[in-house]
Amino acid sequence: MASQKKVAFRVDASSDIGSGHLMRCLTLAKSLKEAGFYVLFICRNIPMHLQILVQANYNLKILKEDGNHSLIGTLAHSSWLCVSQEKDLDDSVKALQNHVWDWVVVDHYAIDHTWESKIKKNGLVKNILVIDDLADRKHFCDVLLDQNLGRECGDYAGLVAADCTLLVGPLYALVRKEFIALRESSLLRRKSYKLKNILITMGGVDSLNISGQLIEALSRCMLPKDIAVTIVMGQSSNFLSEVRLAVQRSSLNARIVINAKNMGELMLEADLCIGAAGSTSWERCTLGLPAIVFCIADNQRSVVDALSKSGVALTMQLNGNSIDPVALSNKIAEASSLSYEMTQKSAAITDGEGARRVSFYLYR
Repeated sequence: MASQKKVAFRVDASSDIGSGHLMRCLTLAKSLKEAGFYVLFICRNIPMHLQILVQANYNLKILKEDGNHSLIGTLAHSSWLCVSQEKDLDDSVKALQNHVWDWVVVDHYAIDHTWESKIKKNGLVKNILVIDDLADRKHFCDVLLDQNLGRECGDYAGLVAADCTLLVGPLYALVRKEFIALRESSLLRRKSYKLKNILITMGGVDSLNISGQLIEALSRCMLPKDIAVTIVMGQSSNFLSEVRLAVQRSSLNARIVINAKNMGELMLEADLCIGAAGSTSWERCTLGLPAIVFCIADNQRSVVDALSKSGVALTMQLNGNSIDPVALSNKIAEASSLSYEMTQKSAAITDGEGARRVSFYLYR
């Protein structure tokens, strides 16, 4: 390990944070491990099923709760850290075990230049990569990755040093290799279109139970009986039982897949995806899958707007605790009529090779 390049990831997952940050870090970690890196994950919050997923391939250090949730921080997402940045920094330094690390990757909305500058200046870390989506706080890093459509380097002016390398846009989207492997066959399949399979992916947590709302709305859309609906959910979703009940009560040909390990195949089989505008947006684009997207968090608004403006996806708004079946029917019909154009525009957004491109900057 002494001569082996080493990288540590500081990232969390929870009902508030979701699982997308951890999943994209796992994608980058796999690329780095294949390039010969020793990989360590440092997490304070992580559901057990995701903890098992990380430990299957990487070393994992769990930062303990200190029992004091009086938060010290002024960032918009400070509560996500559960402790002050100073406390988290102290715990993270201990987790690094006095080795010198070539890179630390930080993917956390509750961490900014305060944490980053101190961990680098103590001599344990040579370089820092920050993964961000918000451009709402200062960073102290060597490389910053923002993979979102519509983002521009100028958005980080004054937030990073002048010599910081900016990797901006879906060209650098962290997409798993399974999607790259299926890209050619998926694009070929979509040259002819018939709506037979609808895929619902509202994220592993789906804290607003949009999946359940969609099942109820689709049941009233008068869809052809031969249309199949697949709902992908995380085991940690608080609404899993409600969605199961909604499926049982509906007349839909529907199934629920928990913690899907074959998301690429599910997207390949789908003719239309109804989902959130999170990290799965770049997986859908890699496969050219037409989509209807919801904005389920404020930090997704710019992505939703960019996807809509680029003709990559149609958008729908939430309206209380229900989804208008007429509006949903109209969106499905519109997506069907625009399917070829949406596929072409989606595929042009990203080829899925972002992890390889980002790894290059860490390995050189």
